[in-house]
Formats: sequence, C-alpha cells, structure tokens
Amino acid sequence: FATLFSVSMDALFQEEWSEPIPRPKASPEINKSDEASHPYDIWDDSAARISAVSPGNRTLITTESGIQWERLAATTEKSVNFMEIVYEPGTESLELGALATHHGYEYAYCLEGEVEVVIGDLMLTLSKDHSIGFDSSIPHKFRNIGSVRFRGIWFTHWCDGPRNWKLIK
Repeated sequence: FATLFSVSMDALFQEEWSEPIPRPKASPEINKSDEASHPYDIWDDSAARISAVSPGNRTLITTESGIQWERLAATTEKSVNFMEIVYEPGTESLELGALATHHGYEYAYCLEGEVEVVIGDLMLTLSKDHSIGFDSSIPHKFRNIGSVRFRGIWFTHWCDGPRNWKLIK
C-alpha cells in the first residue's frame, strides 16, 4: 500500500497540478447564460493569481483503499495545496504501522466523521469542527476509526511532494 500511496501522492504533487488549467476568462460584463454553465471557473489575466473551480472541474485522486484527494483550488505556487480529503471507514494513509515524514506544514479541519491522527508519540481523534496544524517533518499518519466516512479540508505548504518523503515503520 505504501507504494500505491507514494504513486498517488506523486500524482497529487506533480507539476501539472501547479500550472493553471485553461479556463474561460472573466470579463467586466458577465454573460448570465454563460454563468449557468461556468458559475465558478474563474482565472484572471495576471498569471492565474485567482482560482475558483467548480466541483466538476477539480482534479480527484482515489486510491484502491478508498482515500480521495480532491484539489479545491490551484495557483502557480508549487509548494501549496488546498484539498478535500476523504477516508472511507477502515482506511488509513499508510500500511499498518508505517508513518510518513516530509518537508512542510499541514493544517486540517474536519467536516464530518472522525480520523485518528498519529503525530510522533501523540495520538488524537480529529472529529467534526475540530482542527489541527503540525510540522510534517514529525512522523505522522491518519486512519478512519469510525463507521462513517471522514471528510476534511487540508491545506499544506512547503510540501515538496513524495520524492522527499520517508516512510518509518
């Protein structure tokens, strides 16, 4: 599973994700008929400094174990990711006993369900309306211990992708 996780995360952090996706350009006068078909797909004329992406146009990665990463917005900044993460019941970020460590910081907010969070020697449960932030160089993993799916919003920065990740057993 660790290899599958690494491949999925490689796709998540690949450079193509950081490049702006061509979108209809916003104009001062909004065409109401076009607004219905593209209500939130907005890219400005200034090197894609603004990103507003409708649900049907988001990049989604799903692992065999049922974990999903959906990129909510993207800019040209390569060291930042803003995602919704879903863990189905019983799924975990890494194979049993393994922890990951990498550059960067992670911030998470739970929308629904519960996920067990292990960061170093600390074990806690992230549940609805709770949040956490941590230095990703501390060994960590996540596991859905509940009977319902976990949905959370994740923001990562200074994460340079899995090529510099280390798995610790």
